[in-house]
Amino acid sequence: MTLQALYPLRLITEFSAASAAQGKEIVEDACLVWEAETLVFAGAKADCNPQLFARAQVADGENYLATPGLIDCHTHLVFAGDRADEFEARLLGKSYAEIAATGGGIQRSVRATQQASEAELLQSALNRARNLISDGV
Repeated sequence: MTLQALYPLRLITEFSAASAAQGKEIVEDACLVWEAETLVFAGAKADCNPQLFARAQVADGENYLATPGLIDCHTHLVFAGDRADEFEARLLGKSYAEIAATGGGIQRSVRATQQASEAELLQSALNRARNLISDGV
């Protein structure tokens, strides 16, 4: 396997409740080095073994930000309906209360889910699960 690197990039080295309270550490001149699916080094380029970095095939990471794996901890696998228009409305400045007052919000999802068949819910949940798995969740 080929040793690969991404440099330069910004790297958040820690993400926890404690680091969030104290401010996350952001390394500005960082690099990532990996081989196959194994991360070999993550940190400041100055701290990386020079021989290791010299062996790596380096890709430009300028304008990249690397963070620890972030997983949406509030994802429902089983639901029906689509609220993309509500997302657009929020981007345009409407509040959640305004959207809910016109029949949107969580109640819209509840109604759509209640109206969907078990087979429809199962199929959409399987599709979502496959997508999440392909994204590394």
